[in-house]
Amino acid sequence: MSITTTRPTPPADTFRDRINRLFADVEGWPYEVYERFPMPVDVEETDDELVVTASIPGYSRDEIEINVRNGSLVIEGTTTDEREEKDATWHRRERRVGTVKRSILLPSAVDDERAEATLRDGVLTVTLAKRESTPGRKIEVQSS
Repeated sequence: MSITTTRPTPPADTFRDRINRLFADVEGWPYEVYERFPMPVDVEETDDELVVTASIPGYSRDEIEINVRNGSLVIEGTTTDEREEKDATWHRRERRVGTVKRSILLPSAVDDERAEATLRDGVLTVTLAKRESTPGRKIEVQSS
């Protein structure tokens, strides 16, 4: 006769346990998403241009820097804390201060000299004219 040991199986999750776990996972949801994607963007391509639209509320045009580098569009916004310190009890401080940065790999070559950007109601729109792509060329292998 052989002896085998078994571990007791945990009881199956009840519906209540599953709902409680769901709400625990979602509790910090809007803030966690904002931490992961602090500047949501849309990238649209037409025959002639790329249009990048970014949500960047709370930033003025002087606080935003845009660069095109190595086939990427880099958008960076910097704000400072302008709140007056006074004898008060803070119950929440969720408004952001500091720097937010997003780098977007561009799907086509662009002419950065003809780029334009506008900011309206917290929505930044960057329009980039596409550059004509050069056809590839065949490279002959030389023997040495």
